[in-house]
Amino acid sequence: MENKIIKNKYLNAFLLLLLYSAVFHFIVLVLRCFLEKTVYPLNFFNILNLNFLFPSIFKDTLSGDVISVIVVIVIYLFLLKKQRLLIEEKK
Repeated sequence: MENKIIKNKYLNAFLLLLLYSAVFHFIVLVLRCFLEKTVYPLNFFNILNLNFLFPSIFKDTLSGDVISVIVVIVIYLFLLKKQRLLIEEKK
């Protein structure tokens, strides 16, 4: 199995470690959601611990969870567009 993100093997191994750790972390959070019967563990601001820095902004509320989903979608679309532009530049 060859997973190459970048050419440098040391940085590539580090990035893969981060990626696999993030995937495992996400699986644990999904399991926690089922066990606790809440979606709060998947709140993006909670995952980043921004709720500890700014507790009045990122509360454990439905509106906070909705804003979190919107932010994740915006970031995803931004990265998707950036990736598409990079692919078009290589052509």
